[in-house]
Amino acid sequence: MAVNSGEIKTIRKGFSPWQDDLEEAWLSNMASKGWHFTSFTGINKYNFVKGKPKKVSYCLDYHNLISDMENYKKIFEDAGWEYLGNLKSWQYFRKEYTGDTPPEIFTDSDSKIQKYNKLVALYSFIAIILGNLYIWLFSGIVFKGSSDFIDSYNSNILDFLHGFFSAIIPGGVLAFIFLTFCVINKINEIKKLS
Repeated sequence: MAVNSGEIKTIRKGFSPWQDDLEEAWLSNMASKGWHFTSFTGINKYNFVKGKPKKVSYCLDYHNLISDMENYKKIFEDAGWEYLGNLKSWQYFRKEYTGDTPPEIFTDSDSKIQKYNKLVALYSFIAIILGNLYIWLFSGIVFKGSSDFIDSYNSNILDFLHGFFSAIIPGGVLAFIFLTFCVINKINEIKKLS
């Protein structure tokens, strides 16, 4: 999609991972006002270039492991989608359209659910890893180990690390459990609508 060169602006805006539909709608709304998304400048900083107002559908696809990126992009390009780049495993596409109904990449509930199941798997995996790390660190293996280990390090450093990790890791576990449940809630909403 050719965009007229002109004024450029950056907008900082955040979306939760299960709010990709809201992000897509926002980007499409910006295009209808003549602000066309071009790239990111860091997390949650969207770059836009001013051009002619157009009907543009933006779609996001979540893929954290793409073995053949060129083939992946070609599949979408063959369907008329322009690849814009990625942010944290989210792949961004856009397509100009006419009429009232914007095109979608995911047109059925099963493919939408499959996309969100990838997020559930990732967040669950991270929560399990953090939980196991917490158990390992505080089961006595590290901080209550042999006297040689304690003697070789300053106990103040060990006390600091113990306090630091005892605060950070449980928070991380809870955060990823919360994210997992939010994405599961999104999946349940999709199931209700189908």
